[in-house]
Amino acid sequence: LYATRAANVSPPANPDDYRYLASISDGTRTLTFDTNHAGQQAHYIAKWVNRRDDAGPWSVTTSATVAA
Repeated sequence: LYATRAANVSPPANPDDYRYLASISDGTRTLTFDTNHAGQQAHYIAKWVNRRDDAGPWSVTTSATVAA
């Protein structure tokens, strides 16, 4: 899972502008944010990677507002 956080800005178009957060193998992940990020937009992209390090295409971007 890769993500970026920005104050109400459109998501980056380039995957290089995201930072790696975590590998997810069971389909779920809980992310936490500092309270000073409340109201900002968090943007996420993902791709699958197998044990041989073969990677699939990037997902569409998903965005959400960080809750207070």
